[in-house]
Amino acid sequence: MSEDVPDRDRPPPLDQQIELDPDRARSLARSIFAGSVEGILTIDSTGRIRAMNPAASRIFGHAPQEVQGQGIDTLLPPPFRDMVPAWLHGAAADTGRPVQVVREVKGLRKDGSVFPMELSLLDVLWDHQRLLVGIVRDTSEKQAMQEALRRERDFAERLIELAPAVVLVLDHDGRVIRFNRFFAELTGWKVEDVLGADWFDTFLPPEERAWAREGFATLVRGGRAAAPVVHLVATRDGRRLPVEWHSAPLVDRGRVLGVLALGLDITERRRLEQQFLQAQKMEAVGRLAGGIAHDFNNLLMGIIGGCRLGAEQLDPAHPTRALLDEMGAAAERGVGLTRQLLAFSRRETVRREPVDVGEVVRRVHAIARHVVGDEIAVATHLTGDNSVVVGDPAQMEQVVMNLVVNARDAMPNGGNLDIDVCERTLTEPAHGRAGQLAPGRYVELAVRDTGVGMDSATQARIFEPFFTTKGPGKGTGLGLSTVFGIVARMGGSVSVESAPGCGTTFTVILPQAEIAARRPAAATVESLSRPLRGHETILLVEDDQLVRTMVLHALASRGYRVLAAKDATEALDLAATAHPLHLVLADVSLPDLSGPDLTRRLSTTHPTTRVLYMSAHPHDYLVEAGKLRADEPSLEKPFTDVDLAARIRAMLDSPRA
Repeated sequence: MSEDVPDRDRPPPLDQQIELDPDRARSLARSIFAGSVEGILTIDSTGRIRAMNPAASRIFGHAPQEVQGQGIDTLLPPPFRDMVPAWLHGAAADTGRPVQVVREVKGLRKDGSVFPMELSLLDVLWDHQRLLVGIVRDTSEKQAMQEALRRERDFAERLIELAPAVVLVLDHDGRVIRFNRFFAELTGWKVEDVLGADWFDTFLPPEERAWAREGFATLVRGGRAAAPVVHLVATRDGRRLPVEWHSAPLVDRGRVLGVLALGLDITERRRLEQQFLQAQKMEAVGRLAGGIAHDFNNLLMGIIGGCRLGAEQLDPAHPTRALLDEMGAAAERGVGLTRQLLAFSRRETVRREPVDVGEVVRRVHAIARHVVGDEIAVATHLTGDNSVVVGDPAQMEQVVMNLVVNARDAMPNGGNLDIDVCERTLTEPAHGRAGQLAPGRYVELAVRDTGVGMDSATQARIFEPFFTTKGPGKGTGLGLSTVFGIVARMGGSVSVESAPGCGTTFTVILPQAEIAARRPAAATVESLSRPLRGHETILLVEDDQLVRTMVLHALASRGYRVLAAKDATEALDLAATAHPLHLVLADVSLPDLSGPDLTRRLSTTHPTTRVLYMSAHPHDYLVEAGKLRADEPSLEKPFTDVDLAARIRAMLDSPRA
């Protein structure tokens, strides 16, 4: 049980006015005046300062006695001094009721500096006198904080508006309440179209709305940032752009108010991804094509050599001789196919020299009638002073001829074929199917036909190897893929424009060479008048039996002593008893050792023996791949018996290094 407290010691109720005697009231007022953290001034009816508390002294930098009796306007800079009479007049007109007015003004310190302050004027009666009590608050820090917040807000606004990404704010129901300029520029939508619109029904295609709404609802319920998702966003002109969204809920005191979404336009990224996947696919098929060409070259070499050797044993009038010649000619056409495969796989021997595209077109035009037939009218248009590029002349002719043949096949009932060559300057990067072009000067080759045209699905695959729209037995599908490979190697780009029934235009853009460049003089062809026979000992190492047999007969028929081995192990055994050994003719790739590894072993026992390598790959590719050194000679398959005999004779007759 609690003790009773006397009534005189109990605190009065909060709503009860406290009666103070005059002495206690004065003492309390002095304590409040001296201890207040706010600056306090007392001003008489004439506007003169009666007193200043310590806080006000610190604010203005004046000692109280320095301003006592001075007008209040000494603490105010112009134009705020002019407001004092109105303040005094308002106090004098009052009927005795306390009046308080709060104003945002400027103060003047003793050192002359001006600062922002909040001035509250309270009209009071004190000792039967009317006084103005001024309460001063220095708002410098407050205004500095407000200014800092304003700058941060402006900076955030500029970031949102200038960000190279979509910034979108949706309310709890999925309606747009904020978006930035990038979204408007990207999609073409106007403010009146966007603000307040339902995001899902207005800007997403129908097939994506359901799952997008479900994801939005999950985000709002969970209150956590979501994993990135990709939606197609509809533009004002009907296009659909892939946008990757990074979304997070806007939460205030645990309540989700809406969603902030950052959207990245990934159109270019998807294009690059598709281009990269296409490049990977082309590279993989290129490797396959190179391997096929390697094996096919061995096969063709055996067929060509066998046909030639067989034909030499027969009388020219013998009926079998004609058959062998036809077989050899067919095999020679197969060599052209392997050349296309190697060009596509970028393993063909390539020269780098100035090539005038206009001259190439003139040469092709001269024979075009025999290629396309009389039903197709061929016209050329050559403009500009410089149509020179750097590349392989033979490959440049192959590009033009393949495009001409493709145009011919697209016009079975005849039509018009136009071949244009002109100069072109790119002021900004351009994209093509074979790569990206930097700004600069280029030569443009356009081959335009009036044929059947192609739909978009066919255009997407037109440069794929082995893809053809022709019937069985009417096309290899390598013509345009070869063009693609050659153009890519030359640092250019190729594109196609077509539509069903509207013809097709293939455009090749290649870097322009300096106009002063001239094609180097043709190399002097070594005379083949020297005898191609010999008596030296040659070690032949070839794992393909057909090629080995052909080469063996070709060399033996010219008087050479030939030791034939199917692999390196057998070659080492044969070389152990062969003295002298004049030349080793070895394939670069062998089942057990490479050709170079074999010859390095042989060099310890036969240091003066010359070496010639064989390969279905060109010498440049072998050097680039690290299979041969640049100074190690090689002979590219398929070769004829005459080519082989001339090369071996030249090596045996040349001075030793």
